[in-house]
Amino acid sequence: MNRWNDTHAEDLIGTIKDRADLYDYLVEATLRRQAISPAKNKLFDINVPRDMAHYRNDFLNATTPAELWYALAKLSNTRHDRHLSLEPVEGGLPLPAELQARMRFNHANKRADPAPRVGVELKTDFSSDQPFVFLSGYALNFEGNQNIEAGARLLKINGRSFADHVALTEPYFCYSTPHFYWYHMPNEIIRRTGLIPEWLQPATLALEFEDVNGTVQSLQLDYQPADHWQWADVPSPYSGFEQILDTPSFTLHTRADKDTIIIQWHGFGKSLTSDVDALMAYAQTNNLLGAHIIYDAKRSRGGDFGGYLLQHLSAHHIRINLGDLRLSDAIEGVIATVLGEDHAAIAEGNLNQAQLNATRWRRDWLLGTVRDDLKAGKEKTRAIPFKCAHQPENGSGILPPAPIHFTGKIVMLTVPYAGSHIDQVAAQLCDNKMCHHIGMPLGGFSKTWTHEEVLTFPRTGQKIASFAWSCGNTIRPNGEVLESNPAMPDTYFPITRNNHLTHHAEMVAMALEYFNRP
Repeated sequence: MNRWNDTHAEDLIGTIKDRADLYDYLVEATLRRQAISPAKNKLFDINVPRDMAHYRNDFLNATTPAELWYALAKLSNTRHDRHLSLEPVEGGLPLPAELQARMRFNHANKRADPAPRVGVELKTDFSSDQPFVFLSGYALNFEGNQNIEAGARLLKINGRSFADHVALTEPYFCYSTPHFYWYHMPNEIIRRTGLIPEWLQPATLALEFEDVNGTVQSLQLDYQPADHWQWADVPSPYSGFEQILDTPSFTLHTRADKDTIIIQWHGFGKSLTSDVDALMAYAQTNNLLGAHIIYDAKRSRGGDFGGYLLQHLSAHHIRINLGDLRLSDAIEGVIATVLGEDHAAIAEGNLNQAQLNATRWRRDWLLGTVRDDLKAGKEKTRAIPFKCAHQPENGSGILPPAPIHFTGKIVMLTVPYAGSHIDQVAAQLCDNKMCHHIGMPLGGFSKTWTHEEVLTFPRTGQKIASFAWSCGNTIRPNGEVLESNPAMPDTYFPITRNNHLTHHAEMVAMALEYFNRP
């Protein structure tokens, strides 16, 4: 029997005194360990003791494992750090397997999300500094009332005003910028992903809308398995272009005149260096090195090795990102994690010589300089090259272009879909003035390394969950901390209820128009 909602689970959730002791530990550990981002502190007015105190009673008064899990999630989310999420552990709070599967889906392709959902789509209108959510479409096999036109503004969710719904559910979201929160929040209204507790999501979903003429109408919706719904195909935004090359890292689109290519970027995975090599071989063979580039990062994920891509995109010498570590009792855990990840990467055989060199000097830095700085009582390390394996520890901080590289103009397209390494690459492109940036800012989450700890009750040793801290900052080429501070577009072009179907294609058209400017 799963004990997720067991009200007689003191052996799993401890006593009020146990939870009070753990709460005090979390506040103190966060004050010691969490890396400080000036931009984040200004944006969210971060105050760890005050912010965590908002949810202290929820944590202390939890009566089931489910209530304790969600109270702990709210405590974690007060850091406003997208990289930090709770993870279940063996012997800890007993999350149902189905719930774990939904939570692990994260924010990838929503059409493939396995969570139960309703047959309508919602999106956010960013046309003003007060975003709102609107109806953006219906499933092809939706059989309910379709008299409400796309674009109608969402007024109520399950009888609550939209503002009340946001106030009630926002603490369960893990995000680093408001743009990221508002971009993804509508998906949690129409899905039962487990991010929001089940007691806040009734078995059916009631939505009330107001159309552009002021008419108010309602929908009563049933959740169905995700694969129940059929959706219209999304038209390609790349009219006039042909898909030529497809790799795990990107898809390449070209057109007959060869003056412009589109690199539809997917992410920075283990095959990045070989994928970039394939791109350059194709470009050189087909006389594309002089082409302008639309670097479409609208759906890019994170990863590593972005410096290798940057070296090939242009003739620029690139001032790179740096990274530091806040020195605390978490450092030994960070060292063990980083060295373990490097060891695994070496064993997999996916690293080139420059990357292998980086693992060597990073090991020496962690075991030498970092430990020495910790013993000396320093607050943080100096900043070193971060996720840029082509620089030594004491390098110039400037990355030269690869011998074979593109020479045309670059336009980068982004929305607040993701962050992490794509945030880091975007910051380097923008701060080095290598591109013209169109769209909306990315998710704005970027750390160096984290420390994960299995939380236990001090008195009993009972495991609860894995809790993480970001222990270092990424420093952009412009000298600013990147966390909660993404590169801002040169041409801000927000998603709205009037352009949500054409937004992507319009960004591509704007990029092509930019290339035609004198």
